[in-house]
Amino acid sequence: MITVLPSELLKACDTGPSEQRRPLGKRSSRSHVSGTISVAAQRVCLNDPPSRTYEKIFATIPSDPQATFKILVKKCLDYDLEISSGQALLSEKSRALLDTVATTWRITVPFRNMVYFEALTALFSRGVITATALLEAGLSKANEIAVSSRHLSIPEVKLFRAACSVALPLLKHQLSTFLNHPLTTLHAQQLDAIITMMVSIQGNPTIDMGNADMAGTAKQVIVVALEARYHGLHAIAHSNQNARFAGLINLVQATREELELYRRHLSKKYFGFICIPDLAAEVFFHKLKPELDTFSKVYFASSSDLGDAFDLYKQVQSLIEVYDKMNYELAERFTVEDWFTPFLREWTLVTGRKFDEWMQRAISLDDFSFSDTTPYSTSVVDMFSSFQQQIEFILGLKWPNQAQEDAVLKCLIKDIALTLESYTHAMVKKMDEDFRTVGHTSSVVPPKSQSKDKRRKKMKIKLGKSKKLPDIDSCEIRVPQKACVKLNNIHALPELFAELCGRFSGIWPDHRPSCDIPNAPPAVPPKSRRHATPSRIPIRVTVLRGHRLQPTRPSTTLISCRLRCGNRTLGETTAVGQSPDASWETPCYFALGESEMPLPLEICLMHHMPDPSFAENAAKVFMFARGTTAVNWFSASGQEVLVDLGPSCGGIRVKCENMSDDETAFAKGLVESSVEHALHDGTLRLSDHVYNDLSARLKAVSKKYKRAALKKFLTKLGPKEKENSPPLGHTRKAGAAVAPSDEEIEQDLAPILSYINVNLEVLTENMEHELALVVAGHVWDRIVSGLETLVVGPSSNEEGKEHIGLDERRAQAVKKVANLLALFFHSDGEGLHEGRLLTPSFQQLLRLLDPSLRNEKDIIRRWEAAKAMDSLDSAIEDEGTPQLLRIRTSKELVDSSGARPPSGT
Repeated sequence: MITVLPSELLKACDTGPSEQRRPLGKRSSRSHVSGTISVAAQRVCLNDPPSRTYEKIFATIPSDPQATFKILVKKCLDYDLEISSGQALLSEKSRALLDTVATTWRITVPFRNMVYFEALTALFSRGVITATALLEAGLSKANEIAVSSRHLSIPEVKLFRAACSVALPLLKHQLSTFLNHPLTTLHAQQLDAIITMMVSIQGNPTIDMGNADMAGTAKQVIVVALEARYHGLHAIAHSNQNARFAGLINLVQATREELELYRRHLSKKYFGFICIPDLAAEVFFHKLKPELDTFSKVYFASSSDLGDAFDLYKQVQSLIEVYDKMNYELAERFTVEDWFTPFLREWTLVTGRKFDEWMQRAISLDDFSFSDTTPYSTSVVDMFSSFQQQIEFILGLKWPNQAQEDAVLKCLIKDIALTLESYTHAMVKKMDEDFRTVGHTSSVVPPKSQSKDKRRKKMKIKLGKSKKLPDIDSCEIRVPQKACVKLNNIHALPELFAELCGRFSGIWPDHRPSCDIPNAPPAVPPKSRRHATPSRIPIRVTVLRGHRLQPTRPSTTLISCRLRCGNRTLGETTAVGQSPDASWETPCYFALGESEMPLPLEICLMHHMPDPSFAENAAKVFMFARGTTAVNWFSASGQEVLVDLGPSCGGIRVKCENMSDDETAFAKGLVESSVEHALHDGTLRLSDHVYNDLSARLKAVSKKYKRAALKKFLTKLGPKEKENSPPLGHTRKAGAAVAPSDEEIEQDLAPILSYINVNLEVLTENMEHELALVVAGHVWDRIVSGLETLVVGPSSNEEGKEHIGLDERRAQAVKKVANLLALFFHSDGEGLHEGRLLTPSFQQLLRLLDPSLRNEKDIIRRWEAAKAMDSLDSAIEDEGTPQLLRIRTSKELVDSSGARPPSGT
């Protein structure tokens, strides 16, 4: 052997290449080796290519090349990771170095990959590299060689097994803790690499795994990891202690988001059957369902706020949608109806009670001003906005039971209809307040009524001018603007209600599957709980007709039926003329509460008697008779019932129906009937306010054209004078009256027409044109009625009191007044149409103003002639004088002839 120091070599090649011959030294005295060895030394130039440099440097083979190669691989990895901050495993220079060394040192390719896999496993155990890097750069190549190569050396096999024995526990540990962190795309790639390496290790025949079930172990580890992940989500969701039930809402939301991540990133199946999203869905379901069961039992008893319940419902529905895409069998096991039906029922009852509050608040904030953009004021807009929000809320829930959703929507529609009914009553009441605010009172003071025993028959002669009425102000506005807007609000309700119901399919009209179909789930019944009150039952009572009703005096008295239950008035029909079998056929819609269900239904027969002492065409209303009947409202199905009003009073036939199965029809009927009654009352109030003292004004105009009062008085002094004086309608030629001219009538009516025009303009500017014409039509009816009263006297004229008829000139003046007013209301086609103006009352007025039918003696003579010919009814109708015969002639004559009373107004 020889010994050469590095310093000697450096010194020898300092100036250039050198070659020395060195003698062999003896290891011992007995050694016989002798001779010399040539030693050449030369410095390596760094400018040479790396391959030539490495060939020159590593040309000498170490004593243990495999062990030295392992050390070299480790140093190269550490160096490259340090300078690249962990971004690259091996640089190009390191790869070239290792390839050259492996070739020079006779290192086989399998051994190189096994060494590299072992070194990467060591880095993976220290957390320096990721599972993806270990799979791509280490295990994939080593496993491929171990599987495909049939001639592996024992050191190579041992090295591969040792590396796998180190990597496998690490992979299991990372798999068990992997799901403790939020899942991302890179994170999902790491999990895929972990399981792929476990699958590769199990499938490699080089490694003896014995009877180990890697797939079962992996599944068990994943299940434990998912359970740990759920508990982590649970802890995070319940970290806020301020909100008692917000934790469960956050937990359901976090569970849904977690499953969506698993479904998006981990849809691959491992070991041929392990699907992590399916395992997660099953694990989370079994953990979450008991908490939802507990919530449905505890929450309702401890809180009255339903907001958290429906927030949780929406999160659960979103979670079920995810389950439908992953495991529909588990999705069907979410018992949403059992959990949330109590909250839905409670919400329905609470919302029904709040509708009235919202309606009152909307009225309080409304200034009742008419807008060009909307034909109604803000209270209507606010109400229907609130209604729409509640309906959209229910539809947005996407309730799983269609029958229950329909039941809730119909219940809401019923409550909305009841609220609109209350709104119509409130508007009519506020209209009365507006009329009182105007502060207008009639210029004509109604005479005080006297009892018959104190009333004396006195003949008074008035000489000179009668008391003059104050001049009418042609610019006076008696119609309150806000009252018009309120009436217009009522008029808009049916259309808005139908539009509201038509925005969602199946409620208006009702074409969804009925709850009565076989095997259909039950609807939501009103269930009494601590926070709930029983729902009101929708009822329809149709007042059909009378049964042997007894007519009373005077014959112009009208009758109606009022329905009551306890101390509450449920509704009232319109007033019709007296008849033993008077017909109404009027449905009344109302809702009864639990306390009202056992009470009997009370039918009151109301009499509307004319009371001109209060106001023209006014009537006193009093109860004439009443009767009660017990009704089982729960089973009422429309049977006809006769309600006895008492001895000699007859009865009323009614039909009672429970409309719980058809609440949409109930709601429609309730809104239409309540709006119809409110519009009728409102239009009458407006027309009365416009008309007010026009009767006296028109009478004053007509008086201008009558004969002298004294001459009319002298014709009534005695029989002799009566015989000498000409009958009414047949005056002497010498004293023939001159008919008033149209110009005179128009001039006298100018202030009245101007006043009517100003007030009708207020109507047309503050309500729909159609509704304004309705009010104008009522004003026209009042004017016609006033002129008719001027001709034939009050309809309540008492027996023995005679009405002085109109002379010819005055009658012609009244007729021209009527025709001129008709032309005014027609307004060249822009006002009331001819059919509305030519009412039976107006046509009868014109016939009454015919001179041949104004003479009372002629009327009685015609009456007796018609009676003798046994054609009373035809004669009355042909002559057009039924009202004059029954009101102005002798009552005994009419009653004895068996004439029918008026049929009504």
